[in-house]
Amino acid sequence: MQSNSKFKIYALAALCFTLPACDDDDNDDDRDSETGDAKTDATPIDSGKNDSGDVGDGSTSDADVDANADGDTDTDTDSDSDTDTDTDTDTDSDCENDPVEEMDPAFNPDFGEDSFTEEGTGSMSVTVLGDPGHRHFHLKTNVLQRESRSNERDFDEDALHVESNSKLFDALFALAVQESHEDEADHLNNTDFGAGGIDCGKDQGGCYNTGTGWNYVWTRDTAFSVDLGLSMLNPTICKNSLEFKLAGRKDGVDGEQVVQDTGTGGSWPISTDRVSWFLGAHELLKWLPDDKKAEFEERTYKALINTIEHDHATVYDASDGLYRGEESFMDWRENTYPDWVTNHPTTIAESKALSTNLLHWHAIKMAADLSEAKGKTSEHEKYTGWANALKKAIEDQFNLKNGKWSSLVMTPFDSHSPSQFDALAVSLAVRTGFLNEKDAKEAIAAYPMLGKGVPTMFPQQREVFIYHNRSTWPFVTAYFLDAARIAQNDKVAYFSIWSLMRSAALYISNLENLELEKGYDCRIEDGEEGDGSFDCWNNHSDKMSGPKVNSRRQLWSVAGYLSMVIHTLFGVEATDNGIKVHPFIPVALKQSLFKDDSEIKLLGLNYKGKTLNIAIKFPQGISSHAGVFQIDHVMINGTRALHEELLYQDLNPVNEIEVILSSCATKTAEWNYISDSKLAGNDRVFNLFAPRVPAQPQLSISGNQITVSFDTKEDNSFKGNLTIDIFRNGEPVKEGLSGYETSWTDETADLSRTNCYTIETQFTSSGNRSMPSEANCYWKGNQSREQIQEITPAQFNTLDSSTGTVQNKNGADCFDAVSSPTTWKGFESSFTADYTGEHLVQLFCGNAACPVNTGISSGVKYVQVTEKNSQTDVGHGYIACPCIQYDEDQPRQDAWDIQQKSTTIRATLEQGKEYRLYVGSDDETPSRSINMSTFNHFNTYKSDSDRINIFRVYSVHLLNLGPKSN
Repeated sequence: MQSNSKFKIYALAALCFTLPACDDDDNDDDRDSETGDAKTDATPIDSGKNDSGDVGDGSTSDADVDANADGDTDTDTDSDSDTDTDTDTDTDSDCENDPVEEMDPAFNPDFGEDSFTEEGTGSMSVTVLGDPGHRHFHLKTNVLQRESRSNERDFDEDALHVESNSKLFDALFALAVQESHEDEADHLNNTDFGAGGIDCGKDQGGCYNTGTGWNYVWTRDTAFSVDLGLSMLNPTICKNSLEFKLAGRKDGVDGEQVVQDTGTGGSWPISTDRVSWFLGAHELLKWLPDDKKAEFEERTYKALINTIEHDHATVYDASDGLYRGEESFMDWRENTYPDWVTNHPTTIAESKALSTNLLHWHAIKMAADLSEAKGKTSEHEKYTGWANALKKAIEDQFNLKNGKWSSLVMTPFDSHSPSQFDALAVSLAVRTGFLNEKDAKEAIAAYPMLGKGVPTMFPQQREVFIYHNRSTWPFVTAYFLDAARIAQNDKVAYFSIWSLMRSAALYISNLENLELEKGYDCRIEDGEEGDGSFDCWNNHSDKMSGPKVNSRRQLWSVAGYLSMVIHTLFGVEATDNGIKVHPFIPVALKQSLFKDDSEIKLLGLNYKGKTLNIAIKFPQGISSHAGVFQIDHVMINGTRALHEELLYQDLNPVNEIEVILSSCATKTAEWNYISDSKLAGNDRVFNLFAPRVPAQPQLSISGNQITVSFDTKEDNSFKGNLTIDIFRNGEPVKEGLSGYETSWTDETADLSRTNCYTIETQFTSSGNRSMPSEANCYWKGNQSREQIQEITPAQFNTLDSSTGTVQNKNGADCFDAVSSPTTWKGFESSFTADYTGEHLVQLFCGNAACPVNTGISSGVKYVQVTEKNSQTDVGHGYIACPCIQYDEDQPRQDAWDIQQKSTTIRATLEQGKEYRLYVGSDDETPSRSINMSTFNHFNTYKSDSDRINIFRVYSVHLLNLGPKSN
């Protein structure tokens, strides 16, 4: 992923191996001193003509006196020797470094040699016994630990370790390595898979577990963890873990796909981020030894094609070019979506998330690249077309300009992109190469930073508990750090590094998440924490407390810390053919954490059976705190490296790599930091939170005008700092209404078509915007949104009475197939269209096959509308009826009676014409009207050994949108 980013500033790091004073503005003019050609990654980075390896721009004005062009005398004694390992220690006085810049006191860390202290929170200390490479660490913290967890930890150093003058830095890296081993397992004790749990890679070396709070590992957890850092530690276990998430169908039809094992309303297709798997696979392929790589690549390719083809047929929306599905990893719906969505999981199924669409884009692009490598021209062209179209759709609908990217598009009735932001999505946009250099810099600089880490989402929601909301997640911070590295943002990078080290130090573990403002592992909103027996889940009365769940040694947090050290600070990056080492170290980190170090070392890193020992040598005499160190040159086994990429076949069994940093640093970057001073009093509400989500607007019709009445639900004391915006069919029609207004009349609405209205509000002082209200629609020809064309069960013709019939359930007629979990032939119906134009076809359905917050049994069926006389297909697709059993203990049959709306398909109808509606299974080979219970991975899940893809249908609604748009 990172290697695909073609940023000029990113390539600058390679050129700076031999340039003591690089200038970003002159990068385009750097030419090879011998050939005069523009620099590329494939061009040698050392001409071998002088001591410094300075390639310059063809100028020789200072070269004869001093190869380093710094005016100082070079201390090297053998200017032409290829084995020269001396370090230039001058200060490059002609380098225009930014002036000293002190960091904000709110996160200016107290990095002691063997301690970490945070005023108002507490401190931790490190005790070390033994010599480097064989050390024993004892960590102790005085910070109150959640659920009375121990305040002390002991562990031994691994063969993979770091060495510096900071015992703190060495110990926390050793802790991450230790916790990665503790997360290794060959059996997952998850009783959802029966009393015995489930095996994972037991005979091949095991797999990874999620952490102390979880007895399973999910697809996205695995993928993100492998992508971030675990592939660098144990490629074999990573391979087993990823393959654990591949499965064929129970009926033996078709090949393997990636399974979606969690998400709202029965997982897929409500959640569709299973394609994150390919992010991990893409990275792992670079670390696997050749004898395992070919087999895994072929299996990956087959699963990739099967998965993206299935998703394109079922969750791709051709009307806007995006994929439906929940925000990746943020699947606690009441915590991350508007409050009106909580009991309407179909809204999540219909929504389109930036993070999830970026994962689809990456997977499709990977399919195009692998197809090309395999000589499959038609497949390469097909998937390239898909990827390009999706990229344009993402840019068109999520880009709010000025570096801001909306996290989601809500519903077919409200297609605008709200000003809600997601740190993981922004990180993915940068790391996958989706954004160019300029857009990446803007996106990283624009995202708000505050409190004790990168906000998982922004702005925060009031009166909503802490989990994704009001939190910082270390793995998201690690992703954002890597995005900051690519965008060369020293401030965001330093803040992210500090955040990762702070949480690991004070809580002596790599936690799942932390409360955002104070960085607590558990913040009780209704009183003091007490004696340490507090529990953010149960032992309190305030519903706002949290994080609700907080596991120790959370797998992706462990991986994120490893990534911070190995990938970011030491700059290790695997390529298809070798390794690159380009450290990214903010000057401020050297001045705080490494103030007493002339070098730091990473030792014992295994790369395909070869050992890498890396030493980073710092320049002396640095006074600035701004920017990022540039690279002077790299030595490999005593010889100056000629290329940025160190090819695998050229490496020794054991390799000594030295990176000599220049005393020049990049210019400091801009960032969007919200200081603690802006988080006091009412300013805290305005700067940290969004306004409350407005109530669904009410509509009234008078002649040709629609009056929209609304309630912002905002406190009167805040209304003077509030403005109101009204959207019609996803477009703003009135902006900047006073916060005291309660209605507005639309005099320009086209009453020949449907008009759907939503409300958003904004704090004028901060610009923070609310999530959108639920849409309310004036349906063409009707004043009530309930009065639309309806097809009732009396009009259903059952296709096979053995698999479902129309019955009366607690006073409501419905098509019932609850007794036939494996076969659902469905029904058909004839109807005459009441209106001409584009329609949304929607079922009113009931599904209690699983809880609303988990499970694998979302109902999925094929719906088709054909014109009866001509047999013309006027609309078809797949609809989902999410699980909606809100209480797992509620009697199953009672829950089936809860009616909800399904997702929709589009059909173009003509008034007066007769049509056939079909609801059932498709006749594709393989069938696409399936859910995750179809796959072998879930053979023993919840004691359901067979497929469950059922729901009741109470009616079908035809929602007329008006004349079909061109």
